[in-house]
Amino acid sequence: MKTINLDISTKVSVKLNEPILNYLGGVNPKTEWEERTIAAHKIPSKEIRDKLKAEKQKAEEYIHTQEGATKVKEFATETTNLFNKMLGNPGYALEYIGNKRFVFIGGAMRTGGTFLEQKLFNLFDLNIKEYNLHIVHDTLPNGVAIRHMHRPPNYYLVLFEIAEFLVWAKREFKNSSIIIKKRSSFETILPFLYSIFGDQASYLITVRHPIPSGYSMAKKRGFKIDAHDSPDWWEKFVRSNDPITESDWNKLNYIERFIKYWQCSYELVAKNRTYNQNIDIVTYDQLSFEETLNNISKKYNGHEVDMTDFNLIERHYNKAWSADVLGESIERVRRQWSISGLEFPELELK
Repeated sequence: MKTINLDISTKVSVKLNEPILNYLGGVNPKTEWEERTIAAHKIPSKEIRDKLKAEKQKAEEYIHTQEGATKVKEFATETTNLFNKMLGNPGYALEYIGNKRFVFIGGAMRTGGTFLEQKLFNLFDLNIKEYNLHIVHDTLPNGVAIRHMHRPPNYYLVLFEIAEFLVWAKREFKNSSIIIKKRSSFETILPFLYSIFGDQASYLITVRHPIPSGYSMAKKRGFKIDAHDSPDWWEKFVRSNDPITESDWNKLNYIERFIKYWQCSYELVAKNRTYNQNIDIVTYDQLSFEETLNNISKKYNGHEVDMTDFNLIERHYNKAWSADVLGESIERVRRQWSISGLEFPELELK
C-alpha cells in the first residue's frame, strides 16, 4: 500500500500589526527612536511622546484614504503570497529576498542586544534610526507567539510575521547586502530561524549576568526590585518551561522572577539546539563585543567600529534576591548547555 498525497488548506486568521501599519502610514522612524533612545534608560519627554502620537494619528488617517488603503492591500498581498510559499518551502524566503545575508540577534532582555544591533548597523554604513524601530528591533514577530510556538496556531502567526518582516526588509534594505534584525526571544526559536535562513545568516546570542539585567529592566519598566510583581507573561513563559508551582511563583519578588525568566530563555537555547547551526555567544563586555563585530565585519565585508562608547559602570546592588534562586538558575543553564555540547560563559556581577 502506497501513500496518498492530500492537498489541505489551513485557515488561520492573521493581522497586519501596528508597526507595519505605522510604517505604511508614514511614521518617521527617527521619531520612534527619539522616543525610545538606544539605551532606553530615560522616560521620554511629553514633547517627544506627543510628537509620535501625532504622527501615528496622521498615519491612521492616511491608511483610511484610497491611496493608503491601496498601499496596505499591496503589502498584504505580497506578504500573503510569500507566507503561502514559505509554508511549503521555508527556504523560499532566501530566493525571495535575493543575494543578501542576515544577522539575527537574540538574548534575554537588557543584555546588550540593542547596543550590539546599533554597532552592526554602523559596520555596514547603515543608520539604525532610519529603520522602523518596532520592525527592525523588538515587537515583530509577536513575543507571545514566539515563546509559545508549540501551541497552534502560533507557528503560523510567527511565520506570517517573518514574511511581513521580509517584505519590509526587501524594500528598506534594498541598497544593502546585509539585513539585521534583533528580537528578544529569538533565542528560544533558533532552529526555526535556521530552517528558513540556514547558513546564510549569523545567529548572535547576548548573555549578561541576570542581576544587572533584571535591575535595568525594573528601572526601564518602573517596577520595584523587591515587590512581588512582574509582567503577567513572565509567569506564563516560566511555568511552561519550569516545574515551578503558582504558589512558589507568588513567593518570588521581581528580581527573582526575572532570574527565572532569564534561566528559561537560555535553557531553551540548549534544549532546542540544532547541532549544525553555529551560534555566537556575546557576553556583556567590550572585548566580546569587539571580537563579535570584527568577525561579522570580516565575514560580510564590513568596516571597523568605534567601541569607545561602551561604558560599563560598576554598580552596587542591594541584595534583594535569594542566593539559592540565583545559584540554582545559573547552574541549571550551565548544566543544560553542557548536555547540549555548549559552554556557558562565566558571568561577573557588574
